[in-house]
Amino acid sequence: ELFERFCRENPDFEWKEKEIFQRFSSSPHDPVGTISWFRAVRFCNWLNEIEKIPRDQWSYIPADSPRSEVGDTKGYETGMKIRKGVQNLSGYRVPLESEWEYSCRSQTITSRYYGNRRGLLKFYSASLDSGKSEASQRFLGVASLKPNDWGLFGMLGNAYEWCHDKYESPESESLEE
Repeated sequence: ELFERFCRENPDFEWKEKEIFQRFSSSPHDPVGTISWFRAVRFCNWLNEIEKIPRDQWSYIPADSPRSEVGDTKGYETGMKIRKGVQNLSGYRVPLESEWEYSCRSQTITSRYYGNRRGLLKFYSASLDSGKSEASQRFLGVASLKPNDWGLFGMLGNAYEWCHDKYESPESESLEE
C-alpha cells in the first residue's frame, strides 16, 4: 500500500517490471518485487521526504540535473552520489549486507535462523528449495510463514532483498537431512 502511494505520487517513476510483478503478486500485501536497486533507493528517499528527514541525513543524493536517459530514474542511475558512513545517518536506506544478515540470523549460531534441519525450511521460507515458490508461482503475502526469533518475517526466500553493498560469500555450511 505504501509503495502504491509512492507510485501514485511519482507519476514519472518508471517501473518497467510492473507487469512481471503483477503476474506473481495477488495482493497489495505481497512484498514488492522486481524493482531495481536504483528504484529501491529512490523509494528510500521518498520516505525521507514524507517524514521530513533532513537532506544531510540521506544516504543517496540524486543528481541535481538528471539526464533523461532510457531507464534512468530521475537522477538515480546517472550521477547519483552515495554518502560515506551511511550507517551513521538517520535517513532511510537499504541495509548493509552485514546488517541484513544480522537481522536475518537474529543472533542464532546455526546456518539458518530456524536451525540446520532441511525439513523445517518449508515453515520459514518461500523458495524453490521449500517447494512453495515453484508450486504457486506467486509471492507469498507478508507474514505468511513463521518469523525469526526477532519477529521478522520473510527473511528467507519469496522476494530478493536489496542491500547497500555486495555479498561476500563465506564458506557455506551444509544442511542436515
